[in-house]
Amino acid sequence: METPLKPLEPENKNNMENKFKSTEIFNFLIDEKKFILKLSYNNEILSFEILEENELSLKEFSLYRNYEQLRQIDKYFLLFENIEEIFNSIKRLISDNNLTLVKGENEIKIEIKNTLTNKNFFINIPKKEKNVNNKLEVLFNCIISLNKKVTNLESENNNLKQNIKEIEKNFNEKIEILQNQINNLKKNNENIGNNVSQSKIFKNSSIIKSDEDDLILSWLDKKPKNVELLLDSKIDGDLNSKFYEKCQKKSPTMVFVKTTENLRFGGYTSVNWPENNYNKDSKSFLFSLDKKQKYKIKQKEKAIYYSKDFCFSFGGGCDLYIKNKCTSKNDNQVGNASYDLPSEYELNNGKKNFKVLSYEIYHIQY
Repeated sequence: METPLKPLEPENKNNMENKFKSTEIFNFLIDEKKFILKLSYNNEILSFEILEENELSLKEFSLYRNYEQLRQIDKYFLLFENIEEIFNSIKRLISDNNLTLVKGENEIKIEIKNTLTNKNFFINIPKKEKNVNNKLEVLFNCIISLNKKVTNLESENNNLKQNIKEIEKNFNEKIEILQNQINNLKKNNENIGNNVSQSKIFKNSSIIKSDEDDLILSWLDKKPKNVELLLDSKIDGDLNSKFYEKCQKKSPTMVFVKTTENLRFGGYTSVNWPENNYNKDSKSFLFSLDKKQKYKIKQKEKAIYYSKDFCFSFGGGCDLYIKNKCTSKNDNQVGNASYDLPSEYELNNGKKNFKVLSYEIYHIQY
């Protein structure tokens, strides 16, 4: 459950919304009622806003949390280094149906499955009235009150009928204004969702920087039509069996690794990953994102290797060797037996062993 925290609210919400780097809109059903989750972030704050998608509803739920407050909610958030990584992980959790909304009396709970521990935790989003809706609600209540008074006066004096008709006309006009304002609010939310841009080719990556897209594409034979994220160890875990489940018969694939010392490297293969064996590939290569270098294959017969209970690797001499449960072990290795690397431990800055912070696998679709 969420640890009670001091509320964090921006002094000027409109100014804060203008500074958000990105926003995503998601639709949910709670008790057959439609709700919209608007997820936004900037360098300091992650914003959760939930609106009931009902023409007569004036309900809104909102919460703002900074990086340190998010890390106190659940140890799942300790995996991420900044607000942007947490924002992208929540988007992935929603797409994998690992995030749901639960309606409370005066709040909505976001229930999240920690895919590493298989335990659920909650983020409580309190109810809050939107400024524009507060005004509309006051107007709506005033109209109802006027209508009741007119009804009482009608029984006392028939001469007031003409006044009643005029009041009814005003009532209908104000109701129409109210309806138009609510519809415009809904359209604005839809436009926000449609205008969210995805500029990065390797979407939601916590390893690849946005300005590295062109470098990575230059290493491939041709520009891919699509790039699909198959596995993210922060969400899917680091079991070798999960790697094979996600990647089998998904060629070509590209592996990106980030170590606990913040070094970033990986490998590419154009063929399927074998089961408990080597696979030949003349187009396979290794690379270093930090050094912006590509290293070609020189022993194509031992391009890649996979063992269900032990490891997956590039090369016959552990050129890039990732063990089962690699994020809890520091005996993953690099070498230079099968790939054209200038030194034995080139990828890891002269060190043989390393511990994995996270890794991602992408399916390259030509």
